[in-house]
Amino acid sequence: MNFEPLLAAIETAPTPLSFQSVLLGLFAVAIAYSLVSIASLRRRLAEISATAQAPRAMATPVQSPQSAPENDPLAPELLAVIAAAIRVTLGDSRYRIVSLSAADQQQADQRSAWSAEGRRDVFLSHRLR
Repeated sequence: MNFEPLLAAIETAPTPLSFQSVLLGLFAVAIAYSLVSIASLRRRLAEISATAQAPRAMATPVQSPQSAPENDPLAPELLAVIAAAIRVTLGDSRYRIVSLSAADQQQADQRSAWSAEGRRDVFLSHRLR
């Protein structure tokens, strides 16, 4: 059997990469990735500092002609806090607060009574063993 062509093919095959070459390649990729990450971080920090230095419109406190009682559930200060919380939660959106009203305690009690009756009915439907 003639092995000359097979030996010639083996001799012309590329040599595998050495361990040092692989490490050098991985090191180069890691450095490139680090440089890209640092550039992105610097750009983001510049954006944050620019927005932090921008002048903000300050809200001026409004003096109410009458002081609301402490137990009033819809005091102007409370309405302002609720409106601010909704604004922060929803962000700049197309929603608008139309009205706020206190929950009727009688309706809340009736709903609670219906819930209690439903639970009682479910508990009574189970068989004791």
